[in-house]
Amino acid sequence: MTENDVSTSSGSVKQYPATVFQHQAWATEQIAAVHGWPSFLLKRVVPYSNLDDALIAEAVQILFNLHSVFRSTIHARDDGVIQRVHPQVQVDLLSNAIDLRKSSDKSLILNALIDAQASQRLPLGELPHFLIALIRDAEANRLLLHIDHLCVDARSLDLLMQQLQTICQALVQGKNQRIDALKPSVDYTDYAVWEAEELSSNNISAPRKYWRQLLATSELAFDPLWQLTGREPRPAISYADRFADGCRRLRSQLDRRFQNLAFGYVREIFPSSGAVEKYSFFFHGQVFEQLKKWSRQNGFLFSNVVMSGLALWVHKMSGLHNFIMTMLSDTRLSEKFFDVVGCFAMEVPVLCQLRDREKFADLCGRLQEQLSESYQYRLYPMTLLLVDLDIDYSCLRTIQVNYINLSSQEGHNYSPEMGLGGIADRGIHMRLVEYKNGLSVECEYLKELFEASQFADLIQQYPLLMAALMADSEQIISALPD
Repeated sequence: MTENDVSTSSGSVKQYPATVFQHQAWATEQIAAVHGWPSFLLKRVVPYSNLDDALIAEAVQILFNLHSVFRSTIHARDDGVIQRVHPQVQVDLLSNAIDLRKSSDKSLILNALIDAQASQRLPLGELPHFLIALIRDAEANRLLLHIDHLCVDARSLDLLMQQLQTICQALVQGKNQRIDALKPSVDYTDYAVWEAEELSSNNISAPRKYWRQLLATSELAFDPLWQLTGREPRPAISYADRFADGCRRLRSQLDRRFQNLAFGYVREIFPSSGAVEKYSFFFHGQVFEQLKKWSRQNGFLFSNVVMSGLALWVHKMSGLHNFIMTMLSDTRLSEKFFDVVGCFAMEVPVLCQLRDREKFADLCGRLQEQLSESYQYRLYPMTLLLVDLDIDYSCLRTIQVNYINLSSQEGHNYSPEMGLGGIADRGIHMRLVEYKNGLSVECEYLKELFEASQFADLIQQYPLLMAALMADSEQIISALPD
């Protein structure tokens, strides 16, 4: 908690440092407000067929007030961006009920409601940070939720759904002690204070030194997609110039570091061209099972083998030997934050170095060692690193990977309707979801880089390359087909 807390009629409003992600979100809002962009909202549809409307309304009210991130507003002061945590947030659910029981075009109405919610912009300086509607239907009553990405990541969203179920059961059974047990002893504000201390001048030198030593080399390609597409690298264009009118709204206290954080975050949400295509496939069957078995036999995490395979794929398609991909990581560095609801997403660079005379196992071992070592430094923001290395964020064209492992969770087998979607930020966004029965590869890419047929041909080389590897895992990398 910081000083200058404010007392109101409803209780005390407490002030805390803003997290890096909240800084990004605040800076982005200054730009989005000018352009009329919506908030980045995550959607969930929750069935509640056998529950009373009043009970579900009470459960939702309890749920959103359990966690400070839903009661926090973001503000700029002369000394920086801060969050203010309010005593409570009011959830007006029953007045937002939609009755579809007598409607003949339910899907049309529901889709229109989803589109209407998704297009909203929720100011960060005001509550709430979510939109919620109660949908009554003869088949199944549902809650339609859109929550600002400022508040939750994928793990936090799953935690919320579990807690909502527990609260509903406790209310039905009259066991309030089960609700009391959900109250967190550690909250997102505790993480904000901890992160601010970790990123202070006293603690930031070690991660900065690590990343600079790992990545500061003239031979390293931060933009492998230019070689992958066969096009010439485009000239550097200041990202600030793209959003000049919006950037004038940025407060003067945003130094260069947070300006770059802001521009990077904007790029993740709003690709400059707006022209994004999708392509997905399901990697399963004999080769998938062979790859899993080979990973276990050689002591590698399957996720690291998949990442090594992607590095090999980029090498074979582009001819590059030293390049960067990036991986989305969770910044819950301490176990005490593991079940905290909030947004903990951070982008981490992955150094890919390939040697013609080595075997695939050598590449996997080196990449696994690097990822394990760099994991402890993942709190250091990628965009700060680019500033340190004097790299223009706007020209970065690489592959961003989000790996999600659902293989150990019961009932999670792949089906086409489980597609999770993604956002092409710097070229290709790949969301890889590992299930028991295969690997879902969901891609979004910028159309300015690839024709649809070109991208399909390129990405389909990945399973073929893995098949060639499993046919003879002892062959050297240069012997694999291009």
